[in-house]
Formats: sequence, C-alpha cells, structure tokens
Amino acid sequence: MAMLITKFNKLIANKFVWIGFTFLIVVAFVAWDMAVPEEDRDPAARQAAGHLFGEPVSPDEFRSAYVHTHMGLTLAMGQPLRMTEELDAELTRMAWKRLASLKHARQLGIRTSDREVVEAIRAFPDFHDQGQFNPDIYRAFLHQYLGQLGFGPTQFEEHVRQELVLQQLQRMVSESVLITPAEIQRAIHSFGDEFTVQYATIDEDVLGEGLEISEEEARAFYDKDPEAFTIPPKVRVKYVRFPIADFKDEVEITEDQALSYYDLNIDDFTEYEEQEPALYDEEESPPDDDDLFRVATTIPFEDVKEEIMDRLRRDAAARRAADVATDFVISLVPDRHGDAATFEEAAEEYGVIIEETEPFARGETPENVDAGIAFAQAAFDLRPHRDYYFSDAVEGAEHMYVLALDERFASYVPDYEEVQDQVHEAARADAVARAVEDLAETFRDTAQTELRAGQTFEEIADIFAIPVSEPVTFSATVGLDDRAYGDELLRAVLVYNEGEVTEPVEIENRHLVAHVAQRTAADMDQYADFRQQIVSTLTGERARILFEQWQEQLLEKAEFTPREIPDPAPADEDDFYEDDWVMLDRHD
Repeated sequence: MAMLITKFNKLIANKFVWIGFTFLIVVAFVAWDMAVPEEDRDPAARQAAGHLFGEPVSPDEFRSAYVHTHMGLTLAMGQPLRMTEELDAELTRMAWKRLASLKHARQLGIRTSDREVVEAIRAFPDFHDQGQFNPDIYRAFLHQYLGQLGFGPTQFEEHVRQELVLQQLQRMVSESVLITPAEIQRAIHSFGDEFTVQYATIDEDVLGEGLEISEEEARAFYDKDPEAFTIPPKVRVKYVRFPIADFKDEVEITEDQALSYYDLNIDDFTEYEEQEPALYDEEESPPDDDDLFRVATTIPFEDVKEEIMDRLRRDAAARRAADVATDFVISLVPDRHGDAATFEEAAEEYGVIIEETEPFARGETPENVDAGIAFAQAAFDLRPHRDYYFSDAVEGAEHMYVLALDERFASYVPDYEEVQDQVHEAARADAVARAVEDLAETFRDTAQTELRAGQTFEEIADIFAIPVSEPVTFSATVGLDDRAYGDELLRAVLVYNEGEVTEPVEIENRHLVAHVAQRTAADMDQYADFRQQIVSTLTGERARILFEQWQEQLLEKAEFTPREIPDPAPADEDDFYEDDWVMLDRHD
C-alpha cells in the first residue's frame, strides 16, 4: 500500500501528466460546447419569448410589455378593446417596439423619478376637480375603471413611468422636425374656416321594408368565404386564486410607516385652491386665469392616517399573496430527478380550490377573473410540457392567480350548420350595408347634378325620402360640441369648397352626405397669436409619425427575433413526464 501511495504521489507531481490531463479536459469541454446548441445550455435563451440586442426576453417581460401596450390603447380609446387576431398581432408588434425603445432608453441612461410620475398623474386633467387634483377621483379611476379592465394601481403607475421615458425618447427623435409656412396656412384654414352645412342621414330605416335573407342566400354567403367564420384558437385553463384580502391579517402597519409614506407623498395630500389677487383696479376687468394663483393646503396626517394605513396594508398583503403564489409555482417545478407536485397536489397542499374556465379566445377575459388581459395572455403562453404547462403568479385587482393549461383548441373553419345563425346575421348585415352604401352613392351623384340645375339639397333629399338636418354653421372650434357625429362631419367637409357635396361618410351602420352651402375663410391676422401653438400641434403629430418609424428601425437594429414557446415534446421522450402533465392525466 505504501509503495502504491508513493507512486501516486510521484505521478501527480509530474507536470507533463498534468498538462496532458488538462489537454484532455479542454478538448472534452470544447467538444461538448460545439455539440450542445447555445440555447440548450442557457435556460433563459431556451424559454425566451424572443431576443432584443442579442439578449433573451423572458415571457414575463414580454407579457408585461403587451399588457402596458394594451392598457395604453384602451385608455386612448376610452373603452375596452374588441380583440381580434389582427388587433392581437398589432398589439404584439407594438409591445416589441415598446420593449426595444425602453431597453434603448436604459442604454442612454434615461430615467424617470418617482416624483416625476406623481407630478404627471397630478397634472392629468381627468383627475381634476375645479382646476385641482382630486385624490378621490384618482382612486375611483383606479378601482372602478382600471379594476374592471383587470389593471391594478401599480401597473398604472409603472405605465405612466414608461410613457414618460418614451416621451423623452420621442423628443430626442423629433428635434429635427420642421414645419413649412404652407403647412401652417393650411392648418389655419382647417382650424378657422367657417362652414354652413346641411347633411342627409342614410341608414336602414330609409330602405323601407326590412331585408330578409333566404336559406339559399345565407348558404351562398357562407360558401363565398367560409374562412370569415373561422373559430379562433381557444384555451381552457385550471387556476387557483390567492385573495389579497386573506393576507391583510398577517400584515402589521405601524403609525411610523404611515407617517413616512405621508411625508414621501405629501403632494397626494395637498389641496390647491385658485384665488384672485387681493387687490386690483375695480375699473379694470377681473384677472384672467393666468393672473390667478394657487393656495396650497395640506391635509393633516390624522385626517388621512387610516386611509394611508389601509393602502399600505393592502400593498403589503398583495406582496405576501404574490410570495405565496410564487411558492406554489416553485412546487410545480421538477427537481433534478424530474419529480414535482401535480397541480392538484399543490392545490391540496396550499388549501386552495382549483377552478376552471370555459374555453376562451386570445384577448377575451373569463368570467369571475379580475386579472383582465394579463390572465388571458398568461393562458395563451402555456404549453403541454412539464416546464410550460403552469404560469407564474399573475396579479389581479383583488387576487393573485396561478394557471395550469387544461386544453388547447386549434383554430378551424366550422361547417355551415355549426354557425348557421351567425351566417344569417352576417349575411343580412352585409346586404343592408351594401344597400345603404348604394343608396348613399346614388343620392350623392344625384345631388351634385341637381344642385347645379337649381334644386335645393332638401328638395333632392325629399325625392329619396331621406331626412336632412337644418343648416348648421360651425368651425373646428365652434358649433358641433352637442351634435351627434360632429367630429366625423367636420373631418368630412374640411377638404370641400363652397357648393360641393361630400363623398358618403360611413359612421357605424349609416352614411352621411353633406352639402357645403357656404365656406368662409379664416382671418389670418386673427390667428397670428396662435401661430406658435399651431406649429407645436403640427410638430407633435409629425414627431409621432417619425417616432413610429424610428421604432421600426430600432427593432431592426436590435436584431429582433421573436420566438414561440416550444411545442410539447412527444410523450415517449425522457424529458416529458406524463404524471406531471394534467392533459394526459385527465379523468374522463
């Protein structure tokens, strides 16, 4: 034994042996490095939703960008979006542009402070009452409006932060925008010209007796384009929820914490009142708004202490619920031996009830779920695979959710019988729309001819039994605020001269045809004081278009490569565990 040890000591002391041994190790690792694709060595790359600037973008990061893009468009429209495959594709593209822009902003060192976010929210006119920020209006907006859409207060504040960063980027991109004098003159005419107009409204009521669609006509309508009735991809998921309210008892908020929050957010507890200067000459007119000044009054801490403590308690409970939901998710992750709890086992261990949605399409929100589009996006990210069948924690207005894929339903073109009622409705709507459009075109052509022959617009409309409005005089700033379709009517007449008849303007399920009886040109001198404001408006619109083009170029520069989460591996492969996958273990 001693001789063996001595020989071994000599062996390990021999540097040539170590050099050879090192060479073998290096060769082995190089061979392994060449044989194994980079994505397989990097879990983040393997699970990435795509790549920007050579770095993987996680599904969670992309989902967050998608949610903020969806939120921005929803707020701009002022109503929930009607989701379609086309809109989803556009939102997806916009989300990637948003991500690339925000990453580029970080590279440039562009940041937005908490104070800037607070000031931006306080400056938003919709949160004002009598010219000053009203916290009650803001809170009602967060809980009653955003909450119904599935967005939370934290998401909104982060959305504002991101928008401020994007605005800084847009200002940098648009520094070279120039507006010509001719463009300013056209803008003044559009803004200041005064129109006197009559308009006819053509809709289904003008057609007389209602249109009826026969079975043969409906069948022919379907056969012409069966793909128009395609059932979109759908998904059904199981999910558990962790109510945020259940964790409030675990949270203790001290008065010192509330006071610290009060001091850091004192602007939220400051009310402003517009007051006139104490003295001014009685012979002069009262002061304009610009001459007014604001008097600040701070709400005492004792008056808002309970409100602050409730807010902090809710936020802390939400973090606690998110932690527990994340622990639930971790229990579903296979260990190094491939063992993991099933969704049912984890639910039993955590004492939560498994609920199940009806099949729903992308962009739809299942009933009784308060996480909105984030829930749907998370559901469609799931795949029948041990690593992808469950979601991360998804935050809702009052709950944290964890989802598990139950079944995916592929898109398909249904047989006529399956969508017969839908086809009849669509065929009739199409027939009505074509009939209304044809009548509007005929009326417009007739009006152009007969007006030159001396007939009035009303007389021509009477021939077609089409209702006509009384003459209305307006400009871009005056006269249409209380009139239905005022904005559409204004846009329609801007490009027409006196005596002309507009092309039919489609609005919802009707058409408007307007006669410009008179157009009075704006007084250029009158708008001289508004010249800079007009330039600013034109510059802003030009900058918006330029920024969108810049974002597209940025995606190319970032070498943007989207990637779907992998499809499931075949059931007989070693890395796919039947026991862990709920779809293969369903009890029928």
